[in-house]
Amino acid sequence: MPVRKVGERWLVDIRHKNQRYRIRSPGTTRADAQAHEVYLRGELASHGTLEHLEEQPETKKVDQTFASFAEYWMTIFPYERRNRASEISNKRSILRAHLLPAFASRHLAQVDGLAIATFKANATKRGLGGKTLNNVLTVLRCILESATEWGELADMPRIRFAKIARSDFRFLSEDEARSLVGAATEPLWRAAILLGWHAGLRWGEISALSWDDVSFERRQIKVRQAWSKNVLEAPKNGIVRYVPMTETLTAALMSLPRLGPFVLMLHGRHLVRETSLLHLKGLCRQAGIKPHGWHVLRHTFASHLVQRGVALIVVQHLLGHSSGRMTENYAHLRPHGAHDDAGYQAEHAVALLEQPGPVHGHPVGTPVSFLDVVARAPALETTKTPLG
Repeated sequence: MPVRKVGERWLVDIRHKNQRYRIRSPGTTRADAQAHEVYLRGELASHGTLEHLEEQPETKKVDQTFASFAEYWMTIFPYERRNRASEISNKRSILRAHLLPAFASRHLAQVDGLAIATFKANATKRGLGGKTLNNVLTVLRCILESATEWGELADMPRIRFAKIARSDFRFLSEDEARSLVGAATEPLWRAAILLGWHAGLRWGEISALSWDDVSFERRQIKVRQAWSKNVLEAPKNGIVRYVPMTETLTAALMSLPRLGPFVLMLHGRHLVRETSLLHLKGLCRQAGIKPHGWHVLRHTFASHLVQRGVALIVVQHLLGHSSGRMTENYAHLRPHGAHDDAGYQAEHAVALLEQPGPVHGHPVGTPVSFLDVVARAPALETTKTPLG
């Protein structure tokens, strides 16, 4: 597209002998820009270049390399989109490890479909996984889309993402989860484990949970912040959510002393990921189960709900997923014949976690009537199941 409008300006974008020129039209309409294009092409025909016009402020020769634009992009895009500290760090890592080695010295226009396809092929040969490759391509697409939007690139190349199968994940069985809670004799670690298993919180959300966001009266947690690279900020995807508390989780939190603004504090500060991970793995060994990370507890929360017939849309809401695509990873765990009927309250769904084995007389693996869940809600609110 040789004539285009960027902001309030009309630009003429011309390529001639492997050189690109982006030239501002002196007029204010499309017709002015088209007339200026005719003039500039005449100059190219006469002189073979537009260098003799470079002293004019409306003319700019564009030779932006991928490396120089990417550096500039990193100073604007992540902050304009309010990326979290971890997201900014990930973008820098992807640039440094994957994109700059492949495209640094190329001009933006040379990062075309063929170059991207070659990059994908080489990355696959090196053994880069499909999910990681797609994360890299997502950053590349954002960079090139910004270059197009900001007038540095005339045409946005098409990027085809790698096809990947549903990712496998680990989650604990009922017995394993209860054994782990039983091994956590200290109230602090018991509460931390239950925030993962019974509330589905991410580790950054667990360690950032504030007493102000715990309502014992309403029996719910407000998830509004998380630690990310030692920065306290909004949860992943910027989604603030409310998660009902089971009676077991409520009791665990009520047993904790209030030592500061955060629910879980050790030696006067919030829990640190590395130290907490070592402690969790030690508890796993005591419980006689294979050591795992904190995110396995979040998978366990979602998996146990889906196994009990809870609709994926409800699980998506409780997990804080921005779309159902991530929640679909748990779809294979649904009982045969279950359907996504979301016509019941989330607190009734979470209360199912305290029901061992059969759910209201329905063995795990068979559909549960959601009308039956609602009808038996009072029983859910008073039923307690000992752990350990």
